[in-house]
Amino acid sequence: MYTEIFSRLVIVPRREQPMAHPDESDTERAARFAKEKEAAAINRAAFRKMAELKRQGHVFVLFPLGGRWKEGQENVPVKETTSYLKAFDFAYPIAMEGNPLPATAGPMAAEVPVQAKVVFHVGAPLTCPDYLTASRMLWEASGSPLDFEQFTVNRVMALLDELHTHTDSS
Repeated sequence: MYTEIFSRLVIVPRREQPMAHPDESDTERAARFAKEKEAAAINRAAFRKMAELKRQGHVFVLFPLGGRWKEGQENVPVKETTSYLKAFDFAYPIAMEGNPLPATAGPMAAEVPVQAKVVFHVGAPLTCPDYLTASRMLWEASGSPLDFEQFTVNRVMALLDELHTHTDSS
């Protein structure tokens, strides 16, 4: 219910796109291309709307996982986070402790909210261009097998984890 009071921009992460496979038929390939085209249109519209809202002074919250942390599941951050960081001058890292909607193995619609204390830990502001430049330098020096976008969003997740851990121990 909390999220329903806020406007949302939805992006389609690349990882949600169907992957090509060697035995792909012409029909499957056409369907995959159609989904890619639709996702690209959604993402372009979201980015245009974000730019418009940014010019109007709106504040944005970006979840690098695309949503909430899900215990016992693969929580891979969304690579597109890096593209969105490029669109802003400053960002505040915010770590969230507590979850009033614990994830279950079933569909999200079947999950039951619980009363929970939720605490937000806000870190120092990041200058996005500087953060991205530092990330690129670290990535180039590291020899990481990850591409720059995944490397950078993994750094964002580590920053949030550090903020959460550091704040918990204070």
